[in-house]
Amino acid sequence: MLNYIQKSIDRRITFSVGLIITLSILCIGFFVYRFAYDAVTKELKETTLLRTQAISAEVEDLFENGSIVTEQLSYHNEIKTYLNEVDTRADIYAHPLYPLVRSALVEIKENSEYFSTIWISNDRANFYFDDIGNRSDATYETQKRPWYEVASTNHGVVFTPPYIEWNTGDTVLSAIIALRDVSRVYGFVAVDIPLDSIPKIFYKNRLGYGELFYLVSNEGYYIYHPDNNQIMNTSIFKASDLLSPFSDIVVQGGGSFEEVSVDGSHKLLLSYPVALANWRVVTLIDKKVLYSEIRNLFIILFMLMFVTLLVSTFVVKNVVKKQMRPIADLVDFGHNITDGALDQNIPVRYIQRQDEMGDLSRSFQLIIDAFRNENAYLEDKLEEKNDALRKQYDYVLASEKSASLGRLVAGISHEINTPLGNSVASLSYLSKISNVTKERLIEGALSREGLIDYIEEVDKSLGLMENNLLRSVELVENFKEVAVHSKEEPLEVVRINKVISMVTMSLKQEIKDGDHHVQSNCPDDFEFKSYSSAWIRIFSNLMLNSIHHGYKNIRGGKIDIEAYEKDDMIRVLYKDNGLGMSREMIKNVYEPFYTTARNQGNVGLGMAIVFNLVNQKLDGTIKLSSTPNHGLTVLIQVPKK
Repeated sequence: MLNYIQKSIDRRITFSVGLIITLSILCIGFFVYRFAYDAVTKELKETTLLRTQAISAEVEDLFENGSIVTEQLSYHNEIKTYLNEVDTRADIYAHPLYPLVRSALVEIKENSEYFSTIWISNDRANFYFDDIGNRSDATYETQKRPWYEVASTNHGVVFTPPYIEWNTGDTVLSAIIALRDVSRVYGFVAVDIPLDSIPKIFYKNRLGYGELFYLVSNEGYYIYHPDNNQIMNTSIFKASDLLSPFSDIVVQGGGSFEEVSVDGSHKLLLSYPVALANWRVVTLIDKKVLYSEIRNLFIILFMLMFVTLLVSTFVVKNVVKKQMRPIADLVDFGHNITDGALDQNIPVRYIQRQDEMGDLSRSFQLIIDAFRNENAYLEDKLEEKNDALRKQYDYVLASEKSASLGRLVAGISHEINTPLGNSVASLSYLSKISNVTKERLIEGALSREGLIDYIEEVDKSLGLMENNLLRSVELVENFKEVAVHSKEEPLEVVRINKVISMVTMSLKQEIKDGDHHVQSNCPDDFEFKSYSSAWIRIFSNLMLNSIHHGYKNIRGGKIDIEAYEKDDMIRVLYKDNGLGMSREMIKNVYEPFYTTARNQGNVGLGMAIVFNLVNQKLDGTIKLSSTPNHGLTVLIQVPKK
């Protein structure tokens, strides 16, 4: 009877609440439809524009990297001399600089992951050879190559239209520069940029809305098309092409959406420029996506209604249960005992009753007492086991510290070995050329030009030695910072805004170069006693980490810093909106010499320094959280002095 009454009340109240919620949500849904349509349209356009801009930026990177390497080739003295002096095919391999030129091409290619081939040519000897050993035969004619005219008629680095590379058959374009003296063009240096990486760029930036991406050259040909058969074979100016009716929008589009009709279907078309090549990234999205997103929004709305109904049902059941609690108290005590709540006792008023409930209550109390005694015995046994585990943990921790010290010593030895080895090599080379010059001087064979060459080589070698020795000093200094000196410095009043301003000023050029912005959200009068030098190094390393890693190939990054006091702790929250970090990176980020950019000169001590400063110098804690492409958040907590 008790269960029947409880279920009846549950059903009636649940039905009433559900009906009210359903009618309310239907009314709200009717009025918010238009607002939802505008909001979804705006979000879709903004998301599409951002992805299109990202594609354009990555394609531009290919051209920019090609331009940089080509300019570097044009300044290479051995290559310039070789191309200027080779006049016949017999000179190609007989020239004394040929081995050096070939080695230079190979070395430059090994340091450049974006290019398929690096090559040189001249039209007097009608020859060509590249870094991987391909070389032209006697039938090769430079002036008939597709890049010859565009390079010869322009000064500086130019990009050829895409073409089929004669040796590999790949579709490439060349970044090429003609080498000139006063009266003539005496050679060409170039890098071939393969276009097979472009589909990966589009795939990585797909939106998932069934959109179509295209990449169109300045001549109208497709560099990227969802149908591979159309690439380099079809032009938007061809009447049968899908984009032909909108060729003016594609060519002149300024990065805004245009509504077009394709085969009777309404589409949104966006054309965005690739600046260095004058190409166009074209995005085509079906407007049905808008209605699909709105439909999904209403599905979520109705799911919320359903969840609300479930929650209401749960609340109703609990209210009804509470009202009927006096009858069900004893049953609840039984459930609590089975769940392990041995600290509860049956109410005295039930134990003192002289009826069947009193007998049952006293029996329950005896069971509780027996369980409680057994539980106390088990807790003693568990404490003994915990003591043994703590001792084992201390042993493992000491072993891990020893292993970490070994990794640290191995890391610093490896890092210092390279610059010191370079210095020794430079010193050996300097000694060798000095002995040669001395012998020529004694023999009277030393010319003025020879002396000048010797002085230039000495300057180069000394400069290389100086750079490598300074690098070694920097490594040692950074290594010393990881240890956090035990020397005590006096506590002083630290104004966090002043510290942030000092660090920002010291990094002004790097922040300006990347068009980044540092925002301090700390009150001007927020201050506390601490060690200002430690905070300066912490913020310096965090900002450099964001600039070099978080904002790699990204401009306009934003760094937000917030500081406040809570529960007698000074809390500093540091955020950036950069590339973020994977779980593997977060796991190793505090390890000395751990870095993902060693080939760019990074040593990997920055976050190790931050960790030791916070933990040892400031007696605080640091917590880092991040996911790829969603920025980085660092929370530092130190006790208030």
